[in-house]
Amino acid sequence: MTAACQWGAAVVVVSVFAGCVRENRPVYAEFAPIGTDGWDPVRVIPFTPLPLDSNFNRNTHYDLILTVRHSQRGEVREIPITIYEESNDGEISTRKFVIPLRGAKGEPLGRKGLVLYEVNDTIRQNFKLPPGYSITVTSDAPQEMTRVLRGIGMSLIESPK
Repeated sequence: MTAACQWGAAVVVVSVFAGCVRENRPVYAEFAPIGTDGWDPVRVIPFTPLPLDSNFNRNTHYDLILTVRHSQRGEVREIPITIYEESNDGEISTRKFVIPLRGAKGEPLGRKGLVLYEVNDTIRQNFKLPPGYSITVTSDAPQEMTRVLRGIGMSLIESPK
């Protein structure tokens, strides 16, 4: 087999397999900034995670991911929050989470960006979006404790099949 034929065969094989790889790109992602004064406990942060896709299908299953961006400054190890989920039929759930920001040795947790760290947590897996689905998030920590936070976000990806 000539080099050109081998190259052509390799391109075909790679193309076939690349078509089978499913990327978990978010179909919805939204962030709310948190200023350097911290997150006031009376501030409610709303999210309405609807896929921005004209082919949206209510039978598709999704994973809901919470993302917290934080500074490496400060000694705060974790931030408690409450997440309220609702639909047109009323409340789905109210759950409390503790978001870890530092490890046992005090090192910042999460993926490091240029300046901030990002911590992700899947808060709901393999669920269908009910009509009117919305989320609100509140801080259960004193405002001064949240000064290390820079943003909180939600994203929606299709669940792996």
